[in-house]
Amino acid sequence: MKTKKCIFAVPALIFSVLVLSCSSLKELGYSPEIKTQSVALKGLDFEGIFFECAYSISNPYPVSLSVQGVEAAVSCAEAPSIQLSADEGISVPAKESRENTFAFKVPYSTILSLAQELPGRESLPFKIEGTAHFDTSAVPFADMKSIEIPFSADFEVPVFKPEFSVSNPRIQLPTLSELKNAFSSSGMAFTKAASVASQLLSGKTLSEAVLDGVDLDFAFLFDLTVSNKGSASWQCILENCTVTSSAQELISLSLGSNGALTSPDSTVPVAAQLNSLNAGKYIVQMINQKGTAPVFSVSSKLSFPKLPYAKDIPLSYTCAIPLGNFSRE
Repeated sequence: MKTKKCIFAVPALIFSVLVLSCSSLKELGYSPEIKTQSVALKGLDFEGIFFECAYSISNPYPVSLSVQGVEAAVSCAEAPSIQLSADEGISVPAKESRENTFAFKVPYSTILSLAQELPGRESLPFKIEGTAHFDTSAVPFADMKSIEIPFSADFEVPVFKPEFSVSNPRIQLPTLSELKNAFSSSGMAFTKAASVASQLLSGKTLSEAVLDGVDLDFAFLFDLTVSNKGSASWQCILENCTVTSSAQELISLSLGSNGALTSPDSTVPVAAQLNSLNAGKYIVQMINQKGTAPVFSVSSKLSFPKLPYAKDIPLSYTCAIPLGNFSRE
């Protein structure tokens, strides 16, 4: 009797396998899952905003699952979408889940163009719509070698474009009396000291060695303007700034409370001291408006109060200041 039962059980098992193999795993609710968890603003440059999409993949199968790739389109309203692809070759162990991310960039040109079509907004409603491709060739009873699972996520993009600029660079010269005393203290004869001091104040071209051995402070002044060309509420904290010339650091200072900006257009006056003992050659180049252009750099942190995921995003700005733009005071 036991033998007969086994004979009847085998055809039943074969029949169930055939039925399962001819059915879609997806229709049976027995397929992988991909879920978007968050879309966060992760970075800025002067071309666009970087976002990171975090997602998870669940593998219900008793064997590992290979993700062949993830394709997605990032779009707003009826505008042309930004196409992206990522994540080839990811493996998810049997009966486990894995988390992963992919990054993409939304250009400022796209943001400002859309803002004209959707006026009055501080942020724009964007959407990610994509498909994950899974290799199911190793899955028992699978009737397809691969399956596709869609996913989507909504997120907000601030209407924003940063612009930094440096203007009105100038050297503030000491008084005639201060110049004569400093030249005399360096060992220069009093008559020559008076003559050189007068030449320096008169606007004549000077020898680059004229300040060698002279201990004298010169004020280096310029204006730093930070603008937001969009309508998003924002906060900008300017931190440390440096000025270098020929790889030599001339200035390093913190902008302190003067560096906290909230208005769409803000100008911060920056003042620093250059000492002629360690920067005499470059001071003369600025006065003569001829030589190596100094390079200005500033680090900042940007936040968008109405977007909780966008706080203290670093943004650095660097530019050369043409010596022809310098003036004397």
